[in-house]
Amino acid sequence: MKKQVSFLLLTLLTIVATAFSPNGLFRASGPAANGAGDVTMSPLSGGVNCNSCHSGGSFPVTVQAVVADLSGNPVTSYVPGQTYNVGVQVTGGTRKGFQLVALRGANLQAGSFSAPLGGSQLVPLSGRTYFEHNTPGTTGLWAATWTAPPAGQGAVTFYFSGLAADFNGANNGDNAVSGSLVLPAACNNVSTTQQASICQGQSYTVGGNTYTTSGTYTDLFPLGNGCDSAVTTQLTVHPVYNQTLNISICQGQSYSFNGVTYTANTTQSAHFNTIHNCDSNVTLNLSVVPLIQVNQSVSICQGETLQVGSSVYNTAGNYTDTLSAAGGCDSVVHTTLSINPVNSSSLSAAICQGQTYILGGNTYTTAGVHTAILQNSAGCDSTVSLTLQVNPLPVASLGNDTILCPSAAPYTLQTQAGYASYNWTGVSSSTHSAQVSSSGTYSVTVSDSNGCSSSDAVNIQFSSSACLGMENSSMEALRIYPNPVRDHLYIDAEENVSLEIYSSSGQQVFRGNVYKKADLSQLPPGLYMAKAGTAQGVFYTKIIRE
Repeated sequence: MKKQVSFLLLTLLTIVATAFSPNGLFRASGPAANGAGDVTMSPLSGGVNCNSCHSGGSFPVTVQAVVADLSGNPVTSYVPGQTYNVGVQVTGGTRKGFQLVALRGANLQAGSFSAPLGGSQLVPLSGRTYFEHNTPGTTGLWAATWTAPPAGQGAVTFYFSGLAADFNGANNGDNAVSGSLVLPAACNNVSTTQQASICQGQSYTVGGNTYTTSGTYTDLFPLGNGCDSAVTTQLTVHPVYNQTLNISICQGQSYSFNGVTYTANTTQSAHFNTIHNCDSNVTLNLSVVPLIQVNQSVSICQGETLQVGSSVYNTAGNYTDTLSAAGGCDSVVHTTLSINPVNSSSLSAAICQGQTYILGGNTYTTAGVHTAILQNSAGCDSTVSLTLQVNPLPVASLGNDTILCPSAAPYTLQTQAGYASYNWTGVSSSTHSAQVSSSGTYSVTVSDSNGCSSSDAVNIQFSSSACLGMENSSMEALRIYPNPVRDHLYIDAEENVSLEIYSSSGQQVFRGNVYKKADLSQLPPGLYMAKAGTAQGVFYTKIIRE
């Protein structure tokens, strides 16, 4: 777009093209003026542009046309009857020429041209005006004034061709290119606003649209040439009232409705017009309230009061009050009042440490005296004083998890003595102690005389790794090397050796019969216990894997 504006501004200045002798170059006075007719590639040209006579050029050529307002701003649509500037630019070659025509529907002349500049001319041909060069130019810039057609003639298409010549005195070595520019007519839309109102249940139609609710609506009516007329309707829907009057009168009174006076129960309907002249239907439900006699029995809690009308009572008895009923009619209320007592009580309870005691929705966990407000069977407050004792839990402790040498079996587990009961899991016992001979997890639950209990568990493992401190057998010491060891451990023995290796946590990580050499390359670095067994005995030693 910036390129087009720059070109147009240059065109609208005083442009003087350099004149020269044609020297047989091309049609120096323009194709239409020289009888070549339409070479713009328009529907009238038969698909012909300047290449029909000029060709063979190896250089690039461009052509563009711009329509701008009189301030030099390019436009994308035209206002009927308004005047614009039309500019054409051709690049490439040594000398340039062009031809442009403006057509509307049925290939008719669109608008009118005037004031050609820059070595250009206007040539009439077959009822149309062609804007073309009259002198081959060096700048490749031409301009003219164009007045748009009147309203209703639709879009205008500018067809144009540009020629660039090499100035060799012949028609070869030249090049041509064509283009087109479509300018639709700018719409002059018409907008109107109207106010409208209807009654609820009615409808309002604008064009082909029907509306039944309040709001602002815009309807478009085509004016032709792609332009519209917009009608904005601000619609108000006035309500239609369907109202019911529920009226009560006292016995002996009267009520007037739609000009008629009523003294007894009745239902009547009448139609009225609102201020917006919409129908409104009103239904009267008239009820006559007789003199009312009420007998009631009421119970309240001690300390509460009962209000009947403006009277307040807090003692048991029979009372009579005269009140105003609906519609201001009198009613007589006879009340028999009874008073329910408010209770107080106390209780004691005991729980184990960590347990809770619930009383009337309240939860207690600490020892002491607690007060709760409950409701008795009559729905009155009852104060309960709770003395709560929290008994400590018995102590159950089996010590730490232990790894033992198998020779330590049986092993005695024990917890604190003196409790009411002992319940063991994993071993059979009913006292504070039990003996175990196999690996496993053992637990005990102890209970005291208060019914409180606690539990503990311990894991006992019997493993040769726990025998690290035991003496080797009476056999002569085997030579096991190197220590520390990297990948292979060597054993000086003339027979197969039963080799077991345990990690520092007592886990067996190697077991097998080896002769002279054992592959320990899979073991991670650390401290291990090796147990080597032969026909002469068992030998234990610590080794370090690097």
